[in-house]
Amino acid sequence: MCCIQARKALRALKGLVKIQALVRGYLVRKRVAATLHSVQAMIRAQAVARSVRARRSMDKENRFHPESPSRKYVVKNIGPVQSLSINIAIFLS
Repeated sequence: MCCIQARKALRALKGLVKIQALVRGYLVRKRVAATLHSVQAMIRAQAVARSVRARRSMDKENRFHPESPSRKYVVKNIGPVQSLSINIAIFLS
């Protein structure tokens, strides 16, 4: 009689262990899927930031021409008297 009860208890315990393994596996897969989604979102955000930064640098390169500096750059690098005469000349023209 005792033997039969021990076998039933062992069989129930094995079933319980199998259910625990299934639940643990499900939870692990769920956690891995959530981690994968967050990593993919980070990669997308990095790609967007990288493309925005690249676009900005391309816009800056297209606006800036080293062979013909802007008028402000020229006025800042000369003396105050010459700057005044250049400003008056630009105003009169």
